[in-house]
Amino acid sequence: MALYNGYGTLLELKDEKNNALHSINVEYERANGASYFLCRIPKYSVSGKRLSPKIALTSADGAVNGKKVSALTFAERKKAVFTMNAGLFNVTSVQPVGQTVIDGVSVTNTPMTDDNGTPISDAECYPLCIDADGVLSAPYSRSVDTADMIADGVKYAVTGWGKLIDNFEKCDETVFNEIVHPGDYMQQCIGQYDNGDYCVLTVNKARNGQAENDIGMTYGEMADILIAKGVEFAYVLDGGGSAETVLGNRQINAIYEGDTGRAVPTVIYFEVESDADTEDVSINSIYFAADILDKMLKEILK
Repeated sequence: MALYNGYGTLLELKDEKNNALHSINVEYERANGASYFLCRIPKYSVSGKRLSPKIALTSADGAVNGKKVSALTFAERKKAVFTMNAGLFNVTSVQPVGQTVIDGVSVTNTPMTDDNGTPISDAECYPLCIDADGVLSAPYSRSVDTADMIADGVKYAVTGWGKLIDNFEKCDETVFNEIVHPGDYMQQCIGQYDNGDYCVLTVNKARNGQAENDIGMTYGEMADILIAKGVEFAYVLDGGGSAETVLGNRQINAIYEGDTGRAVPTVIYFEVESDADTEDVSINSIYFAADILDKMLKEILK
């Protein structure tokens, strides 16, 4: 990695968040009558730092009963690299439902039996899991106990609708027959490539004067897009008006409620890992050299 580009301009290598933001690829496309955003979030940024997915409660105090905010408001407060809404929730209390694990601690542990009073099928609403290496999976049934998940090495978990893709293939079609919001809908999905990179697919649909030319997508249509992109695993999170995808401090999909979006209890966010084992000595040396050269140039230009 050079200190200067072809025009002799000093590269700003010090800002790890900017490096991480510049590492994320965002595609905006239309298919089947709907617009969508497909974000590829690399496991490592352009400067070699690890980008790790984590789950958090959106309340400022981190409490389950605390006041929840939108993914955009959380992202602005946390100064996260990338943020998206996550799990299903009780719309009255705005508390997460199903299994929720945050940093190895059980937050909720009651298997879902309905979605705010609407029955759900036996093939949905089991937890998405993230282990210490950032690997996404959904190996458990809806009735799993979070104690067993944590004992197995699950560090984060949240309950959404279920798997969309497993081992590069569509899941059984019964998984696509989501009862609460069947057919075309605003969708939110997170996945992972076989090299460890992550993907987020967010689909717009007309609502409240937003995305007026969009009709949403089905699970099957989303799966086709992701499989064509080489995604190995994908899981459907809460969609509808809760679908919120934020790059830095900007929400890139439609905001369906108010100025900052619907308050949601949980988010998946990415931040630059600061552990020593993720750092590269040569990269650190470049940062140090860049800092010195920057100061020298400022002195010369005085």
